[in-house]
Amino acid sequence: MWGIAKREYKFYFTNLTGYLVIGSYLTINTLILWFFDTPYNFLNYEVANIDLFFELSPWLAVNKRLKFGDGTGAAPFQSAVV
Repeated sequence: MWGIAKREYKFYFTNLTGYLVIGSYLTINTLILWFFDTPYNFLNYEVANIDLFFELSPWLAVNKRLKFGDGTGAAPFQSAVV
């Protein structure tokens, strides 16, 4: 199992696509959770609570509209056996 994970990570980060996907994911999370005035903004609440992050994060991670390139390539980690 570790060998498959290492191969997938190596394949994913040998080109620019992996870095673009992770960078855009982190940027969108940062903007929504800290800067934009949304119900998910951390600064709207007096108590530090990351439940909102765990509610929002999976939806951003599986968002199919976040595509790079021509869209004909495989999705990240699609070939991994679950």
